[in-house]
Amino acid sequence: MGWVEFGARLWQAALPASASLWRGLILLIQRDVWTDATRAVRAPHRQRLPLTIAGNKFNSKNRRAFLDTCRYDEVDKQAEKEMTMKPRPFRFGVLCEQMDTQRAWVDKARQIEESGYATLLIRDHFVRDPFGDQFAPLVALMAAAGATTRLRVGTLVLDNDYRHPVLLAKEAATLDVLSHGRFELGLGAGWAKHEYEQAGLPFDAPGVRVSRLEEALQVLKGLWAPGPLTFWGTHYTIDHLEGFPKPVQQPHPPLLVGARGKRMLALAGRQASSIGFLMGDYSTGVAVDDPLQRVGAAVAEKIAWVRQAAGARFDDLELSMVLTAVRREDQHRAAAELAAERGWSSIATEQLLEMPSVLIGSVEQMVERLYQRRERYGFSYYIVADQSMHALAPVVAQLAGKA
Repeated sequence: MGWVEFGARLWQAALPASASLWRGLILLIQRDVWTDATRAVRAPHRQRLPLTIAGNKFNSKNRRAFLDTCRYDEVDKQAEKEMTMKPRPFRFGVLCEQMDTQRAWVDKARQIEESGYATLLIRDHFVRDPFGDQFAPLVALMAAAGATTRLRVGTLVLDNDYRHPVLLAKEAATLDVLSHGRFELGLGAGWAKHEYEQAGLPFDAPGVRVSRLEEALQVLKGLWAPGPLTFWGTHYTIDHLEGFPKPVQQPHPPLLVGARGKRMLALAGRQASSIGFLMGDYSTGVAVDDPLQRVGAAVAEKIAWVRQAAGARFDDLELSMVLTAVRREDQHRAAAELAAERGWSSIATEQLLEMPSVLIGSVEQMVERLYQRRERYGFSYYIVADQSMHALAPVVAQLAGKA
């Protein structure tokens, strides 16, 4: 009896065990008896995550990857059954990280518009690390809007703790009016502990920051609606206050909430127009980039949380993420270089190539993958850093606005 046949019988006999776990073990046994040629032939068909594990050595370095993959497998299968939402048209945005002079800023905004991107976006930080020095977001966005005619402008994302929602409602509505309805507000609960400390701001527990964001969203919507707002919450109290100006876009400008954890994703599912799926873990106040949280099944699990919280409004939500885009013919070599650059030693190259937040290949391969991922996960709004805008431009030219 060969190893493969033995493994198959062992799987069938071990009924009390997890089917996903046994399937993964058998595939690891198969790895030791397959020849390199056989693996090369079968590799293109390895779409399920446990199959990609089969190409690795099962040692202490990637044991966690194997176990996490088996754990996510059942979630992934269930999520695939549920993801039947009608495709939204593709759109693309540029997250600006390089900024210097007024002329350079205006020129960049025009380049982004001419390249077919839908949005120019800016973060919200006042310390240099880790993204570099940045302009004040709302003022910079007004300048970008004034230099363009079609380009939408937005934040990705404002830290709710840095502005009282009454002030933010006025600033955002003013920007929407002066840009002729081209503003999109991205908002988050805040995460950079060192930034809070340097600015002398209290860095509250995650639950407090999320609760405060939830109230802020209610205040913003209330001030943008007709009539005065009265609101009594734990964090904000508003007494018969009329918001002015009212935004051009009604009932309000598009709201994007950046989220990763279950509670934040549920909040976004209930309150947002768009959801920016964060791939890193920011819960401790320090960014942690775990590649296993980027694999398809982990992302599918997060989408399932949103679907559960959103209920009937799920099909109206726009799903978004920041994309790492590398236009290269030799995609496997490019993937290996990216893994080395980011220290992702726990995953296989095929897993990296299938990450929803990573796009590597020729223009044709990129286009095909984005169609596949929209069908599988529902993502239609992709954002790249300004350093990558030219690399993705041919893809944007083919896909922007396509349903």
